[in-house]
Amino acid sequence: MPSKRELVTPSVIEWAINESGYDYAEIAKSLETGETTIRAWSNGIDRPTTGQLTKLAAKLKRPRSLFFRPSVPPSASLPPGLRTAAGRGPRRLFPNERLEIRRARRVQRFVAALSGHDVPPGIPMHGFDAPPSAIADSLREWSGMTGANQGGARDAREAREAWVAAVESRRILVMQLQLGNRGLRGFSLPHPVAPVVAVGTAQNDGARIFTLWHEVAHLAMSAESSCLSVSDLRSRERFFDEVAGLVLIPEDALRAACKELAGPDRFEQIAMLADRFGTSLRATAVALIRSGVGDESDYALVQSRAPTGDTEKPQGFGRGGTRRAQRRLREIGVRAAQVVSSALESGEIPELAARRVLRLDGHELAEMSDAVR
Repeated sequence: MPSKRELVTPSVIEWAINESGYDYAEIAKSLETGETTIRAWSNGIDRPTTGQLTKLAAKLKRPRSLFFRPSVPPSASLPPGLRTAAGRGPRRLFPNERLEIRRARRVQRFVAALSGHDVPPGIPMHGFDAPPSAIADSLREWSGMTGANQGGARDAREAREAWVAAVESRRILVMQLQLGNRGLRGFSLPHPVAPVVAVGTAQNDGARIFTLWHEVAHLAMSAESSCLSVSDLRSRERFFDEVAGLVLIPEDALRAACKELAGPDRFEQIAMLADRFGTSLRATAVALIRSGVGDESDYALVQSRAPTGDTEKPQGFGRGGTRRAQRRLREIGVRAAQVVSSALESGEIPELAARRVLRLDGHELAEMSDAVR
């Protein structure tokens, strides 16, 4: 008896493949079939069997029901600015990066629907004609973080938690996601009441803090990187880096700290400054150069003494025994979890809806709600 062929919509298959970041050859290899077969499904010449459709849905991380829709879901594609990654130049996002962005957008839409009557975050908005120092001053004041608070952290992890809490207290959804270590360190998703800042967990704590403020600067500038040329894109990314650096290490505070922490070993002094401000060695070296307190030799010193890159998390870091509810809370952030938990308590949403979006079972959802209650 021949296998059943599913009445899928070819244009939806084509769209889902293009959105996944995989090419046809990769999908064909995973499904143990030919590339021409996959292309035949996407152009309507042939249809997949039930088993093939199940494997395709699993590969693309999509529900099987999606492929029976009559057309591509509205507003389901990644925003143009998130189709490529900024940095040294535009590139296509890797499949795992695209998957995390899709999941972040899904949580954002869910939280936004529950936050329709909330007061907007009120993030200070600027144009590119504003100097980085002025933007940084307004963002730092908006965050409520003071020099005393910043200097009170016992270690880099505590400093990261304090900065994340400061941004979340301003009704920004801060997500810490597994973006991998191949290039994309973070992204931002603007929204009137539920803006998202996402930071990759492959970085160490100091680098995550820097990425956090780089992405907050994106929100403050409302910049759409996909509309820029390669040279303009690089220039603007450096602009956001400078804003982030000035938020974390104001020049006046840096000069004062340099006098206080003066010592014979320059590298140790840079390391102490990095600890003081809760940021990376390289960001500290750049701040020293920018303020005129240091020079290019400081950056070269950091490069030579920390050659493996202080943006990377130490080897051996893993999930260990982290429970899924705890891991998901870290991923979506306290702000999002609080909004969802509050809606569950009030009966505004059914439990099943929250479980589907957060990818938790009933016990795990209760555990996460208890953690943020």
